[in-house]
Amino acid sequence: MPHFRLIEAIAKHLIESKETKRMDSYMILAEAAYGGYAKSTGGKTFDGRPMPNWSALPGAIQKAWRDATMAAIEKAIEIDLVTETP
Repeated sequence: MPHFRLIEAIAKHLIESKETKRMDSYMILAEAAYGGYAKSTGGKTFDGRPMPNWSALPGAIQKAWRDATMAAIEKAIEIDLVTETP
């Protein structure tokens, strides 16, 4: 279960961070999630086209990845994969 410890550490960091720093942290995690998706699909979109680099994505798409990352972390907290308090 080492992944759960990592998720817990990330969640604790985000919970304890100030709002601006938290948004930056979520964006860093969103970029990592995007990279993980690219790795798992061979760098292809759902319809087989090449995935653009993160920096080439429009801001709205980066925000969507950030929101998805936030939702995943919030769900992990909700189902007790991690705790909100250190």
